[in-house]
Amino acid sequence: PSIIAQSKVATEAGQFEAETPQLTNSEVPVREIEANLGDLVEKDGYSFTAQSVDGEAQPGIIYTPREGTKLVAIEIIVGNVSGEVVTVNALNSFLTDTDGFVYEAELGAIDEQIELVDINPGERVKGWVAFEVPLDTEPANILYQISGFPLIELESNVR
Repeated sequence: PSIIAQSKVATEAGQFEAETPQLTNSEVPVREIEANLGDLVEKDGYSFTAQSVDGEAQPGIIYTPREGTKLVAIEIIVGNVSGEVVTVNALNSFLTDTDGFVYEAELGAIDEQIELVDINPGERVKGWVAFEVPLDTEPANILYQISGFPLIELESNVR
């Protein structure tokens, strides 16, 4: 059987935008995150470090920021601690904020973006990943996905 979640897109008054509901304590996902900014995390052949944060990153030449948003950039280091070649991709990165929202990486948003590259055992690559977020967003964690199913992520606090 399929499970479907639905919501109306207009309020009773016909408005098309409503305030974001606040999560109750019972709805807040509990995530045990052991890594902090600068800590090394290793799992399934990858190593990962969230090195630094730029809360108001300057856009690159091919990116046009949208009104009411800012770019948050996280400098990351991804390494290969396996016995085979692994791939590094900025689009494997996701940012979560203090309100529990998740943001996808913006490809080409900043200069010095981490490269899409295969790395050999023992190699590392360093670069930035940028996220377009609302102006009042406070970044909390960065996730780096290293597999699809079952989902395996490397995660670090960025505050």
